[in-house]
Amino acid sequence: MDDKELAMIKSLVRYSAGLGNFYRTKSDQPAVLSSKDYHALIRLTKGSFCNLYPAWKIAIYLSHNYWPAEGDTCEYKDGNKKNLRLSNLNVICISDDESTVMDYCLDNNLDYRYVSLKMRKEKRIRRNVAGMSYWFYKKEDLNRRCKNLKKVNLDNEIVKKHFKKRKNNHFMEFLSRHVLMPKRWEMTLCQIK
Repeated sequence: MDDKELAMIKSLVRYSAGLGNFYRTKSDQPAVLSSKDYHALIRLTKGSFCNLYPAWKIAIYLSHNYWPAEGDTCEYKDGNKKNLRLSNLNVICISDDESTVMDYCLDNNLDYRYVSLKMRKEKRIRRNVAGMSYWFYKKEDLNRRCKNLKKVNLDNEIVKKHFKKRKNNHFMEFLSRHVLMPKRWEMTLCQIK
């Protein structure tokens, strides 16, 4: 977020921390909030400038002159996502003691399926990172729940025993030379040498 955009936000909207309402600069009527997925959004337009912003980020910025970072998220203390009073907002920042299931599996050589099953009922935090939504867990919870899981060798974990069930010879031949290797947030096609 650059300073020009932050100045534009400050010039277009006012925030009442006690009521949790947003007002257009030249109006005494509360601004209309749209809700998409998890957080309420505010549309700000001026000339060619038009953008949607999470209401909680604008509230934090207008109250504390701090724009939350990309991966930060907001927890509503009373659980009501429409209650945007400053006293109800709790900003949660990404920390070193959090991880996604995929990152934890790659760091600890564990099978994703089993870790995912173990973590199903654990407390988690949804974060938007680079436009994508991910679930983050506390590393201590991951360690506690997954300490008995067997480590796997990710290089040798490619299971080829099911390939013979396939009747398409071209596909079997392709799979004998290529393999999908999991990387952080993506799957990469690698040729076997």
